[in-house]
Amino acid sequence: MLSKVLIKARRLDLMSTPAATASGLLGPTQRNLKKLHEEYPDNPLYSAMLAGIDAGIIERVGNFVGRITYGANEARTIKLFQQALKAQPNLAVLYNEFAQVILRLDNSDYDELLLTSLRQCDQLTIYSAEEALNQKSCRVLLAQLK
Repeated sequence: MLSKVLIKARRLDLMSTPAATASGLLGPTQRNLKKLHEEYPDNPLYSAMLAGIDAGIIERVGNFVGRITYGANEARTIKLFQQALKAQPNLAVLYNEFAQVILRLDNSDYDELLLTSLRQCDQLTIYSAEEALNQKSCRVLLAQLK
């Protein structure tokens, strides 16, 4: 079930608003991720993926409509990522995804949180090529924001 949920979540990230809505994937994927997050609250993957889905909803329809229609809201999105980072503070991919989520929320209230996250990513010790790519993404974004 996990791999199917993650694949659907990534597919939703890449779809336009009309395509995501028409796909029929949004509600079930969000519900499955919520269920996994509730069952395994210490697993950072579920927190991060659920936050990504919520951020995509908010980006597409706004915080108000997203909250009423899908239960997505900015505060919970940030909290989910903070839980993920607390559970696994040494993964560059989480910092990179968190930065992307903050940018999707398009709320200047999170600018300092974005910079802090990118700086933390920049300081991580990297152990794989994937992590190196995520750290590079953080560094590029940090340079653009300075």
